[in-house]
Amino acid sequence: MTAGEWRPTLIPDLVSPDIPFMRSVQDVLNPGVVLAFSPHFDDAVFSAGGLLSAAGRLDSFTVITIFGGQPPSEISATASAYHGTWGDLDSMVEVRRAEDRAAIQLLGGQHEHWDELDAIYRRQDDGRWLITEATPTNHPTVHAASERLLLQRIVARIRRRLSEYEGGVVLAPASIGGHVDHARARDAVLEAVGADGRETWSVLLWNDLPYATHYDDAPPLLPPKYAVGPSFGVTIERDDWIRRIAASATYSSQLKGMEWDGVSVPEQIDRWATQRGRRNPLETFRVAEISGRRGAWKRS
Repeated sequence: MTAGEWRPTLIPDLVSPDIPFMRSVQDVLNPGVVLAFSPHFDDAVFSAGGLLSAAGRLDSFTVITIFGGQPPSEISATASAYHGTWGDLDSMVEVRRAEDRAAIQLLGGQHEHWDELDAIYRRQDDGRWLITEATPTNHPTVHAASERLLLQRIVARIRRRLSEYEGGVVLAPASIGGHVDHARARDAVLEAVGADGRETWSVLLWNDLPYATHYDDAPPLLPPKYAVGPSFGVTIERDDWIRRIAASATYSSQLKGMEWDGVSVPEQIDRWATQRGRRNPLETFRVAEISGRRGAWKRS
């Protein structure tokens, strides 16, 4: 998540529709590895930290942050404005990496930080800045911009990681809210799993938090050859939820810029999840269907 660009509008009371389908943690976590491909340092923990905590308790997991690269020496005016909130350009990525390491360690997993640049530091193929004041991170023209080489690099790297294992569960963002980095990460994961071809991989797309607390819960737009099912909920046990909220709070460099009416991100998430779960907090996901394949959990 990139602080500063997020301005929720649609569900300001944090009340969301009931989830008609529910699954247990054990039902969702197939035998095999759990790989979470996070656009930014905080996204996987904000959106799926409870499931990750359960995975860490039962076995292990790895969160791979894709857009974790060090900013270039020359950045745009828009990026400079973000750093007015975040702090020093040279040290900011190291601060965020340290926060992420602490959060993932708290949840019992492993981390990897890849070196692709966040959207606010990238240029289009013609040299213009991708993100400007007129074209924020969820703007349609940003999504339409050609970043073919970027996607090719990410897809190739994901495929190499998948080739190291027999199979398991892949987690990625659904891109609720439309942040371009979330969409790029999602599309790269779908392309990589599709190219891998093995049906031993299940793909779950998390409903991006805190975006999903304020945006309509409509299915995200996907490339034509992919589809997603309706949202389903995963009930999170109390101890995993406590660890998940504590892990979310470690991203202190980002939290102030993402408050909504004075409500912190961990509190937004906690209220949203407990309201949806009624008695127990839950996280929500969607099944990704790739080239006719189906399946997000082991069926008996």
